[in-house]
Parts: sequence; structure tokens; C-alpha cells
Amino acid sequence: MGNRTVTYQSIVDRYQQLAGIQTMDTTQKAAANQFINRNIKAGWEFFEWPWSLRTEARTPDNDNLIEYEQTGETIIADVITCYRYAPYGQNGTIQVGYELTSGGIQFFDQNVFDPTYVYFREGVPVYAGADYAAMTVYAPGDKVFYTSTGDYYVCILASTGNVPTNATYWRRLTIPYDLMEFAALGSASDLLLQNGQNDRAAGLRAESREILFNEIEKYTRQQSYRPLRRTFFTHGTEQLRNY
Repeated sequence: MGNRTVTYQSIVDRYQQLAGIQTMDTTQKAAANQFINRNIKAGWEFFEWPWSLRTEARTPDNDNLIEYEQTGETIIADVITCYRYAPYGQNGTIQVGYELTSGGIQFFDQNVFDPTYVYFREGVPVYAGADYAAMTVYAPGDKVFYTSTGDYYVCILASTGNVPTNATYWRRLTIPYDLMEFAALGSASDLLLQNGQNDRAAGLRAESREILFNEIEKYTRQQSYRPLRRTFFTHGTEQLRNY
């Protein structure tokens, strides 16, 4: 993932500040973790963020299907669209019709191109796991929280005694800077709502949405970022245009 990132702990600290919590017990930490994961996911999937998107050439199988999970390839979480040619090439953004099935991206045109270019969103990490313990045997896929850095890590190679900052054995689960304040405010709103403080919760929720739109505005206006697929709202209708 490109762009600036923040630590998980920095969101927790901001959440506690907003919620007026000095220290958290085990139950409160678990609740905060659920709120933070929920809000990061909401922000991640709200916009075609440049750091979450990929366009990759994929080869359909004999049944004209591209599976979401292929060996050695990035997992396809959300399909945005598919193209006949490389969308930034000279042939432009010519879309290919498809259907999303439980098994993958199904094409019905007998002249499916090999490769077909899939424009998709990477999956949202799940930030969860017990604190790292040096003597524990970890297998690929295991997740831990490393207090020294304030981040979650996922094991990528069987490990015992190798600290999570060792990139041979671990991969850091990064959090985009763009989502930090949105996730912190939204999570504090969730807590206040749970505690019956509806007015304060509504205020924080509205502020979190405003912050999210401001982050999007930085890309679309200040940085002139244009996703491959853009939706325009005109007189209450949507128009899908490709660039």
C-alpha cells in the first residue's frame, strides 16, 4: 500500500481522547477494536482511494472465469470493472461485460481476451490478535499486536522468537492516514451511542463524515485525482463515464 500510514495505537489514543477514557480494561479494548475495524472498513469502501485500487492483467480459465483468489496474485475483494485492454494504454478504457458469481468473475463473451484487465479494490485488513509473545510458535496467517510499534502484524512465514518488525516473517497491517480521523471519530460515536449519549454521538458522526469528504476532496480537487471509473450526479440521476 502506498501513501502515508498511521499506527493502530494512534487511532486508539485519539478514540480515548474523544470518548473521555483515561485507561481501558479488557472489555473496553475489545469494544474499541470492534468499533475501529468497523469504521476503517466503512471508510475504506466509501471511495475509490488510490491506495486501495489495483488494475491487474488476469487470464480467464477454460470456463471464462477469473477466480477472486489465485495463487501468487492479489486477492480481489471488490470488482470495480473489467477492461479489454490495459486501461492506460492507447486502446483506452473499453469495458468487458461480466457477472459476479460465488466463484469469481464470469464472462459470457466467447471472445474473452487473454489477458483481461481487472480493476478492483484490495480487501480491508482485520486488525485483531493477541499481544506478541516471543516464545509462541506462529504460523502463516496468525496475527499479533506489537506494543513496541503500536501496530498489528500478520505472520507470513512460520516463526518463533522473530519480532514482528522482521519483514522476513511478518507483514505490518497498515492503516491509511486518510482514514485515521474518520475512524477515530466514528468509533467514539459508536461508543457514545451505545452508552445512550445520542446527541453527542450524532455530532461526532456528522463530523466524521465531513472529515471523510474533506479527505476525498484533497484527491479529487487539489491533486486532480481521477479514478478510472467516475460517477456524476446530475439533476438527481447518476451517469457513469470512463476516462
